[in-house]
Amino acid sequence: MIGYVLLAITIIFELIGITALKCSEGFTKLYPSVLSIISYLLCYFFLAKCLKYMDLCVTYSTWSAVGIVASALIGILFFSESLSKTGWVGVILLVVGVILINR
Repeated sequence: MIGYVLLAITIIFELIGITALKCSEGFTKLYPSVLSIISYLLCYFFLAKCLKYMDLCVTYSTWSAVGIVASALIGILFFSESLSKTGWVGVILLVVGVILINR
């Protein structure tokens, strides 16, 4: 259980980091750039802690897939980005894949 809590924290910091990276406009804005760097440092710190409790294959696949799905939703909701029908199929497959790997 502690592994999943650490994984959730890892994912939250990754999502903060990627959102700040988008807002940094190629590291041309100071505060989003600093937030992005700090968030990614914390993300990898908690990922390392998470790997003490969980298998690498479960940790990395869940982290990657949830990060991809959540960042796609952040892009749609906050940056007016769009996803094609094929993209939505990919998102659904990622969710199914994470569920299967975690069983």
